[in-house]
Amino acid sequence: MGNSRKAFTLIEILVVMAILGLMAAIVAAILNPTALTGRGHDAKRKRDLRRIKIAFEEYFNDKGCYPTEDILATLRLRSSCDSRTVFSPWLTSWPCDPNGQPYYIFTERTECPKFFRIMVNLENKKDTDIPDGWYDRGNYRVGDGTLGINEVNYGTSSTNVLWYDRAVLEGCGRIGGGCYYLTPGGVCNALGQSCRGSNCFLSYTDMWGGTNNCADFCKVECCENGVVCNE
Repeated sequence: MGNSRKAFTLIEILVVMAILGLMAAIVAAILNPTALTGRGHDAKRKRDLRRIKIAFEEYFNDKGCYPTEDILATLRLRSSCDSRTVFSPWLTSWPCDPNGQPYYIFTERTECPKFFRIMVNLENKKDTDIPDGWYDRGNYRVGDGTLGINEVNYGTSSTNVLWYDRAVLEGCGRIGGGCYYLTPGGVCNALGQSCRGSNCFLSYTDMWGGTNNCADFCKVECCENGVVCNE
């Protein structure tokens, strides 16, 4: 009989501990509304970027080009936030960041741009959509070179580019001052100071070994206007 009483007392203790743990979690959530608000803002940011991407693709289907730099300059204005005319009819009510600022948008400076990139800074720095190793210095290049990894960490783009550029990793370099493209035979041909196609830099192992194969970890994306990536 005594053993039964001890067992019952232990169960009571466990139930009380579980209740206290649940209450502690609820209190922590209540006392940390900033994190909950930040996640809500991030969800809106992702929705907005998806909406802009769809609108830009529809614009491309109609015009054969993405919006020009002149159009984007208007869309970047604070006064354009919530406007129902600046990008009508492709998108009514132009969205802006929950912090009240326009989103970062980039394209090439031509009369008929063929790509776009849109970027934002998520408040949750552990969001799974942030590229791996984003905050490791030297891994990525973003925007037109005026932004850094602490200004943006999430984005979208036209399907022919990534919204970010990978930086040239340690162990990769240039010969002849330029980027390279990968031929169907797996050989890197120099392109001088321009980038197109599948590009890469040579690994130092390839350089000193006398070969010219592109190592996978040295592959990079092309930058705007044919400029060599990550100069």
